[in-house]
Parts: sequence; structure tokens; C-alpha cells
Amino acid sequence: MPTSSSRTRITRLLRPNRVKGLGIDIGTSGIKIAEVSQGRHGLRWLSRAYHPFEQPWNDEGLDAAELSSRLLDQLPRTVDGVPRDATVSLPASLCVARIVRRQDAKTVGTQMHNELGPDAQWCAWQVPGKQPEEEHLVAYGLRSDFAQAVGHTLERCGYRCVRIDAQPFALYRLRNLDAISQPAVDGVIDWGWRSCVMMLGTDRGPGLMRELPRCGLRELVENAADRMNCTVEAILGVLRRSEEVKSATDSGRRTSDQARDILGPWIRRVAHEIDQTLRFTKRIGCVGSTRSLLLGGGVGSLPNVSTMLSSETTLNVRRWCWLGEKRFRSSAWSPPDAIHANAFSLAATDLIEPPVASDVAERSAVVAH
Repeated sequence: MPTSSSRTRITRLLRPNRVKGLGIDIGTSGIKIAEVSQGRHGLRWLSRAYHPFEQPWNDEGLDAAELSSRLLDQLPRTVDGVPRDATVSLPASLCVARIVRRQDAKTVGTQMHNELGPDAQWCAWQVPGKQPEEEHLVAYGLRSDFAQAVGHTLERCGYRCVRIDAQPFALYRLRNLDAISQPAVDGVIDWGWRSCVMMLGTDRGPGLMRELPRCGLRELVENAADRMNCTVEAILGVLRRSEEVKSATDSGRRTSDQARDILGPWIRRVAHEIDQTLRFTKRIGCVGSTRSLLLGGGVGSLPNVSTMLSSETTLNVRRWCWLGEKRFRSSAWSPPDAIHANAFSLAATDLIEPPVASDVAERSAVVAH
């Protein structure tokens, strides 16, 4: 008769050795895709892809039909014809966030459905305060017509959209997916073309999420072009070269110095907004003390950004990097991991254990009809 240990061994042999997840991060400047698997020795980063748009999206006034058309034009197709389950996120500008008082928590579902539509996708999480009466809920949702457009378009491209994840939870998971930080860092900044979103976490889930005003890359390059009397393309060219050159050479040092001159005023503005955010959280007591931040997104991957921001804020700031033992082969020309940070988190949604004491928050992160 088999023993308990032998039954366990047989079960492990019959169980699939690897479970895969696919994350699709749809931004205003491109689509980032990451494929992650969970095996006996932890997570493995199998592959990644980045599909930049020729021109960044202007998502102001974007409707569901235009969103569907753009995705249909830009999304890569699956190559084997087999539908792939995917977890997706959309730009924060297409979502709606509302703060709900504790006494109104029972009616939050009705409020979100009234505002976003009967089939709206939404989630909510509880944010503590210094006093019980200061506790509140943050509701975060996507209009029903946007959700339907995304689901139908992904299906036409060979994917099954199993979840449209709320950005706060995707960023929250990154705190535990850095492979450097033990314990988890205090917050994450997702820095892209149009937006700079800051999430501060608690041991129960997201504590605060704020879009830092006028801090996206578009603001930077337009202001720098005016200040230096040159074109936006010239500014972007300097920033791109700063990613590729070696600073040990004379030309590399000149490019790095030019990039620092471009970034300097902008970094100070971002540091000011971070300081304002931390003052606010300290006043209302929604999160604990903040000492460390991770940078993700295209801007977060630029050289010198993390070190310059650290010196301006006195926080420990670094760009997100996966240093797990298992990952795809990369070359010297591979883009930094931080570009794909959000896509990695989406892919790992169902592969990782939920953080301690966050049952409610994690269940809420599954944005259901």
C-alpha cells in the first residue's frame, strides 16, 4: 500500500511541471508583453516583447470603437493559432478612481455601476486611517464599453482576456517581484510617456495611488525642447543614445552629461511631487513610513534617473530588475527590465502566492463583471 510520501511523489509526477502566465501591458506609447512560468524552483521569465507605436496615443476623448481599432492594428498575433489566456492592463487615464467614505462602503457597487455602466469592471480596496472613522475605500474601475472592446479585440487577435487587472494591484505585486528587495519595497512608480503613477503599499494591499501631475515623458521632452531651443526629436535622440553608449568614452560622457542636463529640472519637479505625496500620506496615516521606491516603465529604465531621484528625495530609489535565477537569454542590446515590469506582474498574477494578510485585496484585484 503506498505511503503518504509515495503518494505525494506520484502526485508531483502527474502534475504539470510548469504553469504559464501571459501579461499584456497596453500603454499610450506601446504594448509590452511578458510570459512567465511557475515551476518547482519558482518563477521563470520565458520571453518578452515590446511593440512601440509610431506615434504615442492621444487618449483624451478616446472612445471604445477607437480603442478597439487601435488595438486591432497594434497587437501582435499568436503564431500557432492556439488561443492564449492573458491578463491585461490599460492606461490609467482610461480608468476611473473614486474615494468612498467608510459609511458608504455598502453602496460602492451601485455607485460604480451607475457611473461606469451595468457591465463595468471595477475593484475596491480598504485604506486605513489614523482613526477608525478616517478609514475609506478606493474604488477603481473601467467603463463597460472599454472592457467589452478590449475583450472582443483580444479574442480576434488570438487571446482570451481572462482579466483586466487594476493598475494599483499590478504595481503592488511588483513590490514582491523585484528579486532584490527583502523585505518588499514601500512603493512603485510606473513612469511612461503621458503619465507618472505612484503607488504606495501597505501589508494589506495598495494604500495610495496618485498620478503625479505633468510628470510624463511628453512633458519632459516638450519643456526641454523649448528650454534648449531644439526639436522634440533631438531631445528624444539624446535620451535614446544615453541608453546605448558607454560612459567610459569621451562621446559617451558627453551624451550622459547632455541627458543629465535634460533630466535635471524635470527630476526636481518629480521629487517635489513625491515629497507632497508623502506629506499627505503622513497626515492622513494611510501608509507607513516610505524609505524605498522601485521605478518601472520606459522612463524608469533611462540611465541616471534612479540615482538622480535618490539624491533629490533621500529615498532609496532603483529601477525594477528581475534577478531570479531563471530567465530568457538576453543580449547587450536588450532593453532594461523596467520597461516590462508591469507586464511581468500581470503575467505572474495567478502564479504567485498572495501577500500576507491581503486576502480581501487580492480577491478584489480580480476585476470581475
